[in-house]
Formats: sequence, structure tokens, C-alpha cells
Amino acid sequence: MKDAQGLRNSVGMLSIGERVDVALLRDGKPRRVTAMIGERDAAAEAAAAGLHRGLEGAELADAQGGGVLIRTVAEGSPAAQRGLRANDVIIGVGRTRVANLAEFQSATEGVAAFVLQIRRGSAMLVIPIR
Repeated sequence: MKDAQGLRNSVGMLSIGERVDVALLRDGKPRRVTAMIGERDAAAEAAAAGLHRGLEGAELADAQGGGVLIRTVAEGSPAAQRGLRANDVIIGVGRTRVANLAEFQSATEGVAAFVLQIRRGSAMLVIPIR
């Protein structure tokens, strides 16, 4: 694979339960491992990404020009239920500005509830997340 996107696309074409041999470099040495494709668990994925449960179903990335871009929102997900939409840009958490995904994760880590400052087109919104 040339990049993470290529890997994601290749894995996305596999079926649940399918096994795949993977060649990789670890500490500069080639290795081979076998991986089994499992079901996607939104709660575990959000926790692994350092995201609050209220944002499950949203794919986030650094936004050009600063902030956090919401790339996609899964229909019916907690993120969709809270009113988040694809192409929204998170510019702040509470009164704290966030310039990128790392700052966003730091601002929301361990917090039970917070308010997002969102830029949607030319409008500014405030969306509570619990």
C-alpha cells in the first residue's frame, strides 16, 4: 500500500470473517502476520480514536485553515441525532478554540458533556454533546 487510504479501501472490500495475510515492516524488519476481518464496533472505534460517545458515527479530520472537519456522518448515528452534518467545521469546544483534531481530542478527553462551536457554510452554530 502507498498510504492509509489505500489500506482502508482494500480492507473495506473484504468480508467479515475473512483472513488476510499482511506483510509489513516493524523496526525496519519485514514481518508477515495474518489478520481476521471483524465487525466494526462504533463504540470501540470512537474510544480508540479518543472521541466522545456522542460523536459516534462522525468521521473527523483536520480542516484546511484550522478546526476539525466532519467528513461524514452515518445516518441515525449519535452524531447525526445531535445535528452534526458532513462538511461542518468544529472551531471550538466550549470557549476553547481548536485548530486541529489533536487539540479537539485533548479538549474533549474525559469530559462527560460539552458544547461544540460549529461553522456550517457562513452560519455559526452551537451544538451540545452529552
